[in-house]
Amino acid sequence: MTLKEQVQNLSDSQRCLRQVQNQLSQQTALMKKEENQLFIFELRDYVDSLSLVTDYVEKTTPRSVESTAISVLLSEQNQFIRTLIHNIQQLEAEDGDFFGQKEGELRRTLIGLQGILELNELLLQDNLIFQKQLTDASAELTSVAEETKGGFFQRFFGKKGG
Repeated sequence: MTLKEQVQNLSDSQRCLRQVQNQLSQQTALMKKEENQLFIFELRDYVDSLSLVTDYVEKTTPRSVESTAISVLLSEQNQFIRTLIHNIQQLEAEDGDFFGQKEGELRRTLIGLQGILELNELLLQDNLIFQKQLTDASAELTSVAEETKGGFFQRFFGKKGG
């Protein structure tokens, strides 16, 4: 697989993760908790940081992904980034170029990718807690929807029929 294909795969995965992040940030019940907000905003920062290398390839239409697939996307990206780091290190040793970058620019890109990889690993850890809160929030929404059912007078007077 060429470097361009590797970056394209990372870009495709980035767009899917951005789509999930946008969907999550639109859920007001989820955004009420500060921990959830923090995770979602960190996820957005991470997705934006991937543009360090993904800006060099064409943008494609993201595939549809569920919000529970965050760990799959992050794991996939972790592998893409590790492969890119390895290949860029080889390029640097061979005095090659990466989308026109040579020497100092290549080293800065490499260091940036290593930082992005660290952020990826932290998000993978935080995602375990976030997924639990995501399931709790969806269960909470389901129970609220069930409680609001009933006749007009039952809701108006706050009485349950029986």
